Amino acid sequence: EALPASGSRERLMALPEFAAIGVDFEEICEVCTRPFGSEMVSFKTISGAEPALEDVLRAMAQIAPEFARYPASFPSRAGLARIIFCSRLHYDGQRRGHVPSFHSSTMYIDCQPQPRRRLVSSFHHELWHFADYMMLGRDYEFADAEWHALNPSGFSYEKGGAIMRSEDATSGYMGSAKCDAFLNRYSTASAAEDKAEVWAALLTDMHLLDSSVTLGRKREMLKIRAATLLEAMQQPELWEGVRRAQLIARGEENDWEQFTLESGRHWYFNRVTHEKRYFYIYFKLRLTY
Repeated sequence: EALPASGSRERLMALPEFAAIGVDFEEICEVCTRPFGSEMVSFKTISGAEPALEDVLRAMAQIAPEFARYPASFPSRAGLARIIFCSRLHYDGQRRGHVPSFHSSTMYIDCQPQPRRRLVSSFHHELWHFADYMMLGRDYEFADAEWHALNPSGFSYEKGGAIMRSEDATSGYMGSAKCDAFLNRYSTASAAEDKAEVWAALLTDMHLLDSSVTLGRKREMLKIRAATLLEAMQQPELWEGVRRAQLIARGEENDWEQFTLESGRHWYFNRVTHEKRYFYIYFKLRLTY
């Protein structure tokens, strides 16, 4: 019989590196302690298993600074009360890195080794899903007339992120959409995914949103909506701090982040475009350009 998700804060508290993640983040973090598979979301099952503790520490260390970019009460105002770190995370049988559960106010995060930029971008993406659902309820995914009005005349979203994810592994690449009103093809899956992709870019690489007038308007709409949940989200110094942090990161990091598989093989993840390339292709590109 499938068990419900089980998280433990005691396991985290016993870890020597735990104190470095910050009190506010620590208060909502738990670690899965056994395989689970019975939480239902829209009649679909979330399942996962106990992760390796070194993977938990890595994921927490990478997400904690991103969590700290928000005013302390914003995540709870957005509807997030708990983060469960696990492994082998699936939603309705589909492999996932993050899954939001609105009715339990829980974000599930698969902490298997992965590129840092993907992990933190996904965190911001899923957090906006919580905020979106808090403001619009079940209408957040498709029925958002104000958001639809920003898109080109005649445009219609597709059938949702789950279907596109299974059909197009490159949909998350920046510039993969046919129109500059969208960051990537994945943004055209639904209004919910479009909003979440814009929000994730705003918190990780906001300069990407300067590439078109429409993306700039979408950015401003989300900032206004965030401020309806918490007034502090409209403070200029907040966004200036985010912008400065991104400039520092861009100066210190190569856009291509190295990732090593268990086999020892290297591959690279582009933090801006979200493109994957294996070593021999990446090396050739560096020689060419």
